[in-house]
Amino acid sequence: ASWSVASQPNGVITMYNVFISSVDGEELVFSGLAVSTVITNLQPFTDYSLTLQVCNNAGCVNSTQTAVSTLQATPEEVSTPVPSSITSDSLQLSWLTPAQPNGVILGYEVFRRESPFTGQGVS
Repeated sequence: ASWSVASQPNGVITMYNVFISSVDGEELVFSGLAVSTVITNLQPFTDYSLTLQVCNNAGCVNSTQTAVSTLQATPEEVSTPVPSSITSDSLQLSWLTPAQPNGVILGYEVFRRESPFTGQGVS
C-alpha cells in the first residue's frame, strides 16, 4: 500500500497509520512516517478494506476505505479419495471439498494407475 503526502497537512505530519479490515476484524498493520508499506500474511481469495489515518499535533483523520481482494491460490488440505461400492469392474470414488479452497474450484481430476494384482484389495 502506498499514499501521497497531504497537499495541505494543516501542520507537521506526526504519524501515518494503516488499518486493514476483514471478516475477522480490524488490525493496525503500519504506523510510521513512510508513505508506503508492504502488508503480509494475508489470506488468499479474501476481501479486505484498507484505511489510512493521518495524524498531526491537532489530531488524526481517516481516509475513506479502499477495498481490495487477494488473488486465488492453490487449494489446501485436500482429502484422500474414498473408494466404495467395489465390484469386479467398477468402484465409486468420493471425496470432500478442500478445507481451504483459496479460490473457485473449477473441477476435479482423478488419475488412475494400474498396478499388477497383489491379492491385497481395498477393504
